[in-house]
Amino acid sequence: MISNTQRIFKGIITVLTLYLTVFLVILPQNCLSAAKEGLSLCLNNVIPSLFPFFVCSGILAESGFSVLCSRFLSSFMRPLFRLPGAGAMTFLLGTVSGYPVGASSAAQLYSSGQCTLAEAQRMTSFCNNSSPIFIIGLVGTGLLGNPSIGYLLYASHIVSALITGLIFRFYGKEPSSSMRTLPSSGHGHTKKTALFSFGGIIDRSVFSTLKVCGFIIFFSVFAQGIPSFGGKPYLCSFIEIAGGTQLLVQAAPTHRFFLPVLSFFLGFSGLSVMLQIASIIIPQGLSMKPVAVGKLLQGIFSFVITLLLTNVFPVTQAASVTADYSSFPTEISVPDSILSALLSVFFVVMLLKGIIFLSSKSKIGG
Repeated sequence: MISNTQRIFKGIITVLTLYLTVFLVILPQNCLSAAKEGLSLCLNNVIPSLFPFFVCSGILAESGFSVLCSRFLSSFMRPLFRLPGAGAMTFLLGTVSGYPVGASSAAQLYSSGQCTLAEAQRMTSFCNNSSPIFIIGLVGTGLLGNPSIGYLLYASHIVSALITGLIFRFYGKEPSSSMRTLPSSGHGHTKKTALFSFGGIIDRSVFSTLKVCGFIIFFSVFAQGIPSFGGKPYLCSFIEIAGGTQLLVQAAPTHRFFLPVLSFFLGFSGLSVMLQIASIIIPQGLSMKPVAVGKLLQGIFSFVITLLLTNVFPVTQAASVTADYSSFPTEISVPDSILSALLSVFFVVMLLKGIIFLSSKSKIGG
């Protein structure tokens, strides 16, 4: 039986496909050019950055590492986010690797019985985030010509995600019957079984990566077909964040609320990312409602935080900066950006642990 959410997404895809078909017939050359740009983005950036993380996410979920995380990290994940310690692994993967690895990790934890339905839904609400390579490398350094802006936007992005997670700790009930048991195949793997499991992880990772690339190319062509008008950069950002950010930078880089608005769209992620997430979590029995509400809240929080930060720490972008997806990133290396993300997450974890420690002390003292 098809749910209302599935009907909505099916209707959206149908309308977009009809529009795209008309565009293909009327302006085939423009469509071909947009498709090439989308393909270039996939070949040069999406596949190299996403595929390894899809594989790592699958290996960590099936190897028992997530169970180890659950044992040692539940002490702060449970009171703050009502999540098992494995949720920290999901948040880390979703923070470092970008969309939609966080959703994939949450779905894998749920399907393997390592978290409840409500816990998986909480994870999907705030564990899907843009990567530091995208925000710091492309947006900050490549498009705006100032890495400091990238770090400011990325800090707003992560803090707003954590705030969203704190709000969603109140989402869903936890009846004991909803806890799923670990599958028997998770214990005592033979060498042969492990090899076949790794092959399955590779198969799923390839399929997920190609699926993401398909969405990017489709929406790149669709965005090209939107008639030019004043609100096109905002509409394109709502539809597909990668191309939309370029149009936003070209349209209003000196506007007072430009960076907060850009931060909102980075937090919201766009329709293309939403559909990518839906294609991963809906087959696993998860709902898109927490994802949609969570991304909207994250966008709003990102707007407010960026507005406050830009008032406290004024930043400027270069007058004219051009960025080409085919050569991105050039000014920031992948290891450096991943290291900065890991350090940021480590700092946040230590901060949260400190808050819990102080609160527990105050309760004991009271």
